[in-house]
Amino acid sequence: MSPEGGSGEDHLPRVKRRTVFYIEGYDPRGPSHYHALYRDEAARQAPVNGLAITVGPRRKLDSISSGWRVSSPQAETQYVFLRYDDIMRGRWAKTGPAVLRDICRYASAYLRRGVYAAMFRHSRPLLFFTTLAPALVVIGLIVSALAGTALGFLVNGMAGLAAAVAMLAGLVALQPVFEPRVAAFWLARICAFTADLADGIPAMEGRIDAFAARIAAAAMEGDADEVLVVGHSVGSFIGVSACARALARMGGAPARISFLTLGQSIPMYGVQPDARAFRAELQQLAADRRVTWIDVSAPSDGLCFALTDPVMASGLKQPVPAQQKPRLMPARYVRLFTPPAYAAMTRDFYRHHFQYLMAAELPGEYDYFLITGGGMSLAERYAPGSGSAGAGHPKAARR
Repeated sequence: MSPEGGSGEDHLPRVKRRTVFYIEGYDPRGPSHYHALYRDEAARQAPVNGLAITVGPRRKLDSISSGWRVSSPQAETQYVFLRYDDIMRGRWAKTGPAVLRDICRYASAYLRRGVYAAMFRHSRPLLFFTTLAPALVVIGLIVSALAGTALGFLVNGMAGLAAAVAMLAGLVALQPVFEPRVAAFWLARICAFTADLADGIPAMEGRIDAFAARIAAAAMEGDADEVLVVGHSVGSFIGVSACARALARMGGAPARISFLTLGQSIPMYGVQPDARAFRAELQQLAADRRVTWIDVSAPSDGLCFALTDPVMASGLKQPVPAQQKPRLMPARYVRLFTPPAYAAMTRDFYRHHFQYLMAAELPGEYDYFLITGGGMSLAERYAPGSGSAGAGHPKAARR
């Protein structure tokens, strides 16, 4: 019996050929990192789900994409990594003053544009993490001011001011010490990017258009049984625009697209007043019957809008209320790990946010490698009444 086989699924059409377009979050490490991650985690997941996956070497496809072959007994997948890491690296704040400018810029924008209010309504853990960097700056200013005042009494005013500035600079310089633990300044760069995107980043607009062209071409060619677009974290709202523009390029063609969002942060962008074009694309995507859109998130992931309708949280109405898109599905990490391993993971929020792309200890309802390398389409796997992602392979059935 195959990992996804069984008497209950024999009637379903199978995916023999698949094209995956993966859009990463705001992470400048690029395709080499994600190729190694997919290869290593697929190997770790094989004993869990019973699906043996072979991952081929990474190769450059063109200036904005790299790819690798994913082979399993059920399907052949061309996995395409759509690149914007070059744009990220060009914008990545590399000095303390640059990071401070990012923090001040996005904190002000988020407060004025209602982003913090949306987080308060829908994701208070995300509100905490995105206010962490501004809070650290405020704390640093207070500590520096107090120290400067104290020294001013001991020496003179100018010496106190100099000491305060030096202390604040020292706190920023200590970023490499505590940043791996809290990742506050990594999140600050993400938030600054999201705020700037609403104002308009021409390079990103051109890149999203290029992504859309590739997605539309793959869907129109019909060589693949499934064209699956995956957007993780910030890649979720980039994926919304790419899919919507791909559908616009396709006109009324009947070709279908599967869209999977993981740990989505769509309302961070969608609620901003100047993101009008994006909201139109979001509503268009939710209305288009050619798209199967599944959103997977974990309530324990504090870096996303977990189990939140991104359309309504962006201030829009569902265009077809009876057929709400996306369909919200919980990752249920707690069922994928033993209690000690799950407890350890909950203490590492950064790892938690990347678990969508990684192997688990136990078979369960969410399995990224069955989705991208197995024989079922996204629509089949998450069809209403089907249970969940894991319902069908024998190890999950025994649980």
